[in-house]
Amino acid sequence: WEQIRHSFAFCEAHGFGPTISIFEPGYLRAVHTYQRAGRLPAGSLVKLYFGGDYGLFGRDAGVSFGLPPTETALLAYLELLEGTGLPWSVSVWGGD
Repeated sequence: WEQIRHSFAFCEAHGFGPTISIFEPGYLRAVHTYQRAGRLPAGSLVKLYFGGDYGLFGRDAGVSFGLPPTETALLAYLELLEGTGLPWSVSVWGGD
């Protein structure tokens, strides 16, 4: 949490809108906590990362991370984003 506080304080002090990487649903819940407390820097962009069947740098199937790149997983994130007004984007690592 200290790193998040430091990074957000830096962004606020310099007028930067951070790009916030979301690798697991719990990360997005942390963003909600900051937004509800009025501590989320203006201009924040949420990037939803989905984990494919392959590692980030590997060519063989292996352990990945987060939610799979499926419609159901995207809908779960969209439900968490509902009402926040936060802009978002999507990326799949280790998959198509």
